[in-house]
Amino acid sequence: MASLTLTDYDDILKEFYLPLFEKQFVHQTVLMDDVILKRDSEHIEGKFAYIPMEFETWGGFNSIGESGTIATPEPSDYARAQVAMAYHYAAFRLTGPVMEASRSQSGAFAPSLNREMTAKINVFHRQINRQMWNDGSGLLALVDMGSPSTSLTVDASYGIANDDNGALFFGPNMNIDVFSAKTGGSYRGDARVTAVSGSTLTLDTLPSGTADNDMIFLEGSRGNEMMGLYGGIDDYSVVTTQQGFTATTQPDWISQIHNGASAGTAEPLTRTRINKVLRDVNHTGGGDTKFILGSPDVQLAYGDMAARNGIQVNTIDLDNGWRGLSYNGIPWMADKFAPENRAAFIDPSALRIYEMARPQWLDRGTGVLKQVGRTDVYEAQYFWYAEMGYSARRKLAWLNDISVL
Repeated sequence: MASLTLTDYDDILKEFYLPLFEKQFVHQTVLMDDVILKRDSEHIEGKFAYIPMEFETWGGFNSIGESGTIATPEPSDYARAQVAMAYHYAAFRLTGPVMEASRSQSGAFAPSLNREMTAKINVFHRQINRQMWNDGSGLLALVDMGSPSTSLTVDASYGIANDDNGALFFGPNMNIDVFSAKTGGSYRGDARVTAVSGSTLTLDTLPSGTADNDMIFLEGSRGNEMMGLYGGIDDYSVVTTQQGFTATTQPDWISQIHNGASAGTAEPLTRTRINKVLRDVNHTGGGDTKFILGSPDVQLAYGDMAARNGIQVNTIDLDNGWRGLSYNGIPWMADKFAPENRAAFIDPSALRIYEMARPQWLDRGTGVLKQVGRTDVYEAQYFWYAEMGYSARRKLAWLNDISVL
């Protein structure tokens, strides 16, 4: 006599699934939070935001004896910075049948349309947060192979030396472009990332001519991304023309850049190094640092330094749930997407996000979902017209060359 077993009844049994998705990634967008950076949608003219500026001058003054000649009148130094908008998009497609098949909980974990919309907004915010740390070039990483193949090793995220987590911004189903240089150079071609393992990307094809130290960008994004902190907090060494100014036209429009004793060589973090940055921000730049931002490893290096030197470190809770370690009352915060071995000293009054249109689903009167040709396939796009603008770079600083644990 045989018993009915699970194997016998397998085709009849139902499976029970928990209703929530467990995200397998960090959903963190520190720089997109208006607690950190303010947004401005009121001062946009056409496709630009304009920032009126006054630069330091010394002319038009003298001290004279009785009956002497008063100083020759000289104009002050005024200029207008021009912030060009950048245009950011995310998109997805799905078929009519998958929408119908997933419209109820009994048919799927969640409705496919809602799930894709949520997922793409997550992608969008992570990509924008990445851009906010970069230099507007869109550079993701460098090729790190003498003889590249479709199993492509990468390093130097953002193209920055000593930043070895090259695969940080790559995942399956990404479309990329490969160039020989950040600007100009040779276009090697495009490819699709099918898998990522450690620092190795698996591509569907290797663009012809790909060589060691070639540069990888998102499809169509080279030179079109937002001007992030790496290029915006600068002394013209990273970006030679910024908001219409150059080292020749406005040589004093520079940030406080503090390197190690030998630039490019990491050294331990010390209280003296931190205080020198704060001193220059305050006394040279006229700024007031409200946040210090760096990678989790850089934040950990600060915590370790404080412990070794008997500095009491409290946590500081900010609005919207962000938390940082305190340095003399200044929150030292961690962002996974921050470049390694450096920390940004932020006075929020010196920069903001200028937006022509808020982040939203694209609907030009035809609805969010648009039919693709004569098919039962539908597409939607999420967009944001926005750029980071810098009004007083002297109030901003980098502390570079920080040894991490």
